[in-house]
Amino acid sequence: MKKIIQSFLNILIIICWVKSFSQIETIENVPIDNVYMPSKKYGDIVQYAQDIIKKTDLVWTPLSKDLITLTYSDFIVNYATEGGGYILLESPSLAIDFIQGGFWNVKKSLAKDFLLEIAKKSINHPEEIAKNVAKATIDEGLSDYYDAFNIVSKYSRSKKLSRQEALHFIEKKWGFMKLSAARKLISDIISNNYEDPNKKLTRSALNDVYKKMEEALNINSGSSSEISNVDAAFFVWDLSNLMMEAKVGIMNYKPYVDFRNRMIEINNLMMEEIKSWKPWIEITIPNSQTRWIKGESISLEWTTFNIPEDIPIEFILAKGGESIQKIGPFSNKGFVNDFRTQIDLEEGDDYRIYGYELFPLDGENYASYETPYFKVISESNKDPLGTEKENKRQRFAGRNISYIKEIEVNSSEITISLWDHGRQDGDIVSIYLNGEVITSNHSLTNSKANFRVQLNPERANDLMLYAHNLGSIPPNTVSISINDQYQSEDIVLNSDLMNSEAVILKVAKH
Repeated sequence: MKKIIQSFLNILIIICWVKSFSQIETIENVPIDNVYMPSKKYGDIVQYAQDIIKKTDLVWTPLSKDLITLTYSDFIVNYATEGGGYILLESPSLAIDFIQGGFWNVKKSLAKDFLLEIAKKSINHPEEIAKNVAKATIDEGLSDYYDAFNIVSKYSRSKKLSRQEALHFIEKKWGFMKLSAARKLISDIISNNYEDPNKKLTRSALNDVYKKMEEALNINSGSSSEISNVDAAFFVWDLSNLMMEAKVGIMNYKPYVDFRNRMIEINNLMMEEIKSWKPWIEITIPNSQTRWIKGESISLEWTTFNIPEDIPIEFILAKGGESIQKIGPFSNKGFVNDFRTQIDLEEGDDYRIYGYELFPLDGENYASYETPYFKVISESNKDPLGTEKENKRQRFAGRNISYIKEIEVNSSEITISLWDHGRQDGDIVSIYLNGEVITSNHSLTNSKANFRVQLNPERANDLMLYAHNLGSIPPNTVSISINDQYQSEDIVLNSDLMNSEAVILKVAKH
């Protein structure tokens, strides 16, 4: 009789485990359309958050929380907050934007030796680093999921959701979406069905990668033994591009590449959603390529989201981590030209700008941003060939930007027409003007889509293509016609998931 009862209990345990894993599969496969919805039809963030809670209600039950904890508890190692450097590899192209905008829980600075060790292992031991990246993502994902779960639990009891809680929820709810991608990465690594990514690399080529890697680290950190999280993110981005170019290390390791692409998709949507609701500022000039000339006037350019024009923006100039002068405040028009600092600046490569909104409408959510290091040089060291580069946006939403042309138009009001270049192949794009979206997630066809836009006549305007996929015939390619009522010009822009092409538009002075 005891054997029969024990057998029955074993069967029940097996059934429960099967149901548990089935439940986990259901939770982890919640459609992304239920987690992220176009926000334009919503004027109220509370209603937006309530609708997402309703569409994803299965995720926020106590049973689901217990199952998620049971499934992932073995991976909780606190890599994201302690290791710091590992989470930067989750989606290197977007880490910079998240840290500069203050949305990632990463230590303020990292030991340069620790970051160098990660960098070397990213080349020599991609499996080990990929596994640590997956664990860091699980650590961060669980922490975010628990935060969102607590908000939903409180809302379920009280039937009340404050604006602050809604904002926090839409940011933290992405945690559970990241878990399955990280678990799949670990599973792929364990299967060991992938070839050595360095198999075809010669020793001399590997040494060349090492040399460039150490140069990149020194450029981003200077002589200090510590490196700020912003500069660490720029280094990891440089390292990623270096490994992709050399086809070596973790960037040539398929399990990680598949994971990274999935995380880029998730983090892109997360950032787009945050920018729809939370105040955000992005300083585009100065940037890492900027060279201020001693004694000459300077320029600042920035883009804001959800910050009214009458809210002033203030900046702080810092050198080596020490604030040396306030700049502003200025009205939120996006640029300041011909500004002179109050003090004589020394030459150096460790200057940066901090920007933030003054008197925010929401006291608990204010926008701030910090640039990477840039240089101040003397007139004698000025590079006549490099002065134009500093006046262009170098990165946007995790993409490198390359400018193919400068176009002069006769009117500040122009019409931009878009259509698929060549054969229609399912390309989906967004088009940005000066960092502001003209059209988002637009499916290209052979028919022209027209958009009326206003240029800023006082500055160079950048028009950029952002690809959301590669279509069936990579890369993503769009034909664009620019019409100023007097003449039109056709151009072709290309983009993949790491790089975007752009043009500069200037209004002619009459």
